[in-house]
Amino acid sequence: MMKNMLDNLAAQQILTALDGQAYFVGGAVRDFLLAAPATDIDMATPLLPEEVTEKLKATGCTVVPTGLAFGTVTVIYKKHRVELTTFRQDVRCDGRHAEVLFGTSMKSDAARRDFTINALYMNRDGTLFDFFHGRRDLKKGRVRFIGSPEARIQEDTLRVLRFFRFWGRFGRGKPDPAALKACRAARKKLTKLSLQRRHDEMIKILAGPRADVVLRYMARAGVLKPLIKGPWDFKALRRVIIRERRLGYTDTPHVVTRLCAFQPQGDPPMWLQHKERRAFMDLRKALAVPDRPRALFLYGKKAVQQKELMNRPRLTRRSFEDIKKWREPKFPITSGDVIRREKVEGKALSLAFKRYRETWLDLGCPREKEVVFRALSG
Repeated sequence: MMKNMLDNLAAQQILTALDGQAYFVGGAVRDFLLAAPATDIDMATPLLPEEVTEKLKATGCTVVPTGLAFGTVTVIYKKHRVELTTFRQDVRCDGRHAEVLFGTSMKSDAARRDFTINALYMNRDGTLFDFFHGRRDLKKGRVRFIGSPEARIQEDTLRVLRFFRFWGRFGRGKPDPAALKACRAARKKLTKLSLQRRHDEMIKILAGPRADVVLRYMARAGVLKPLIKGPWDFKALRRVIIRERRLGYTDTPHVVTRLCAFQPQGDPPMWLQHKERRAFMDLRKALAVPDRPRALFLYGKKAVQQKELMNRPRLTRRSFEDIKKWREPKFPITSGDVIRREKVEGKALSLAFKRYRETWLDLGCPREKEVVFRALSG
């Protein structure tokens, strides 16, 4: 992770090649002002994509046309990358897609962005361009829409979720009342968003340091119900967040664990990806298993680790990490062993094999198969 946006080698090439006609924008500037480490770097320019591509390729950069319809190219130089976009203004929006025109006005480009704290621009000399008092809002911990919240959400319904995510990260005090009102009015439209877009925002919200507080405000605004079915357990979620903080996992929160604690019953959210859904269900099942060896054998180390994070109040980092070192018990009995002892096949063999395994688990997963044989013979 780079210390700040100025360390990005692709950004340095862009600033040189476009000679004063390129600006850092959005989150890169916001994080720079907060002295936060840089992650994704976005830049903007009044130049058209074709001219940008020609100038940058001449400097040895790789230029990928990732979104030419929206004026966006990805610039790669020595494994560093930057999203570079031509200034734009919206012509028409339908809540999911926008029709844009390219332009040369930075203010018009800023006016189409969602929040004041995301409409900050900076040139290579450090001059800040702030048309909507974003820096002031950042200092005061306010997350405000640019212009009418209703109009901005009408342009893209995803901004409802983005509002709560950014408030959770940068906000102080209560959320902006006008924004909350607009979010409540748009709550029924959330189900029209693609599962992928819902997933990306909800995972970030759940990973936030104040996820429990954010979700509580989402519930009050009627925004949460279309996304996560109840009942909800805010206290259980808070306990997991506090334990993660105590163990030093603030940079790598266990999102599936948080979600499972928050939603103890009901089907997992539709927007979960397949791998996450499977981890969610394995954790649910592991929570119902009282002893470690059985849970470890049936659901694996990760599910047991998540279970301990949820259920052990005095969990230490050492004991948490030691779970990774556990050797999963190996079932010592083969189907051939069962056939020789039971003289069965087909469905009867499957049932007998399951009975042997359950007995082995009940005995604490012994290494010797003879222990199981004696238990069943007795």
